[in-house]
Amino acid sequence: MIVGINGVPYVDMKEYVDLVALRRLFLPVAKGIAQCGPLPITYFPPKTKNRAYKDMNELEQCDDLSIAEEYAEILPTLTTQQRYKFAELTNGVIASGSYVELRHSTSRKYRDIFTESLCQDNITAQVLFPELMKFVKMLPFESIGRIVIFISSPFVEGQIHSDLVDAQSFLFPPLSNEDAYKHNNFIWFNPSNKKKFFIYDEEDDQKIPVNTEACFFNTWDYHGSDISSTSTFSFRVDGRFTNELKLKLKL
Repeated sequence: MIVGINGVPYVDMKEYVDLVALRRLFLPVAKGIAQCGPLPITYFPPKTKNRAYKDMNELEQCDDLSIAEEYAEILPTLTTQQRYKFAELTNGVIASGSYVELRHSTSRKYRDIFTESLCQDNITAQVLFPELMKFVKMLPFESIGRIVIFISSPFVEGQIHSDLVDAQSFLFPPLSNEDAYKHNNFIWFNPSNKKKFFIYDEEDDQKIPVNTEACFFNTWDYHGSDISSTSTFSFRVDGRFTNELKLKLKL
C-alpha cells in the first residue's frame, strides 16, 4: 500500500519551480559531474523484493566458494567505498549508481538531512555546480539541508527501497515516520526527464510512474527507477518549505 501525501502517490511540484531554469541545468550539471572525478557508490537500504541481483546489503555473503575464504579475509581490511567496489568486482554485487553531495548532514544521519544547522557545505563540489546552486536559492524553502545529485548506471534497475520503513520507529518525533514529510520536506528533480522514476506499491507489485520533472513524495513509500539504456541523473534538495508553500500543499 502506498501511504502517499494527502491521498496521492506524489505531489507534482512543477508549478512551484522555474521549469525553464531547471531544464537549462542539464548540460551544466552533466559537466560538473564529469569534472568531479571518481565518485562514491550509492548505498541504498535493503531492496524490498528478492530481485535477480545482489545489492550492497548482501556483500558479506560470497557465492563463489572457491574464493569465499580469502574474500572474507580481505573485506574487513577495506574502507566502505572500497568494500563496495571490491564486492562489485568479485562477488556479483550490483552498484546501481553514484552520487555527489553539495551539502550533507554533519552527523551523516538521515534524520539530520532536513535541518540547515545540522548540514554543511561541500565547497569543493559546489564550485563545479554554480548554476545548480543559483537555482537552489530560488526554490520555495525557508531553509536548506542536504543537496545531493544521484547518478544512475545504464542497464541497472534503480533499487526499489524505502528510506524509512526499515528505520527505527518514530525517527522524527513527535511525527511518526509515515508523517515525517509534513515537517521534513524536499523536492526531487529530473532535469532531463530521462530518469524513469516511480513510486512502488509493494502489496500490488505496481509501479506508479512519476511523470514530472519535479516532485515531492513520502519517503516512507517504496520507490526506484526503471532500467535505462543510458546514464541518467537527478538531484534532490532537502529542507523545510516556506509556510506559504506548506499551506498550499496542506501540510
